[in-house]
Amino acid sequence: MTPQAEHHLTRDHVFRVMQAQLKKLADSYETIPEEIHWSDSIMTDLGFDSITVVELCCAVEEALQIKELPLNQWLNEQSEKDGERYTIASFVDLVLSANASH
Repeated sequence: MTPQAEHHLTRDHVFRVMQAQLKKLADSYETIPEEIHWSDSIMTDLGFDSITVVELCCAVEEALQIKELPLNQWLNEQSEKDGERYTIASFVDLVLSANASH
């Protein structure tokens, strides 16, 4: 394991990594806004479909050197929620909880 992977991830660090990965994906997807907020829905506000969410997940895993995020579990949990779903904040929490369990 590299020293980078061993450090403790913070919400802000994961958010910044997500922003960077979203900007990379923005070349292919015109729906991504210039500014990304914690409350933005990856599906609704950013216009991602499930395939694009998988691309984002893989990009974040690679950038943070995380083996595998439980993406299907997160998608299922989010689909059953009322109100805001698939938010950037909930995805950041997914990354942090996956990292804590390794």
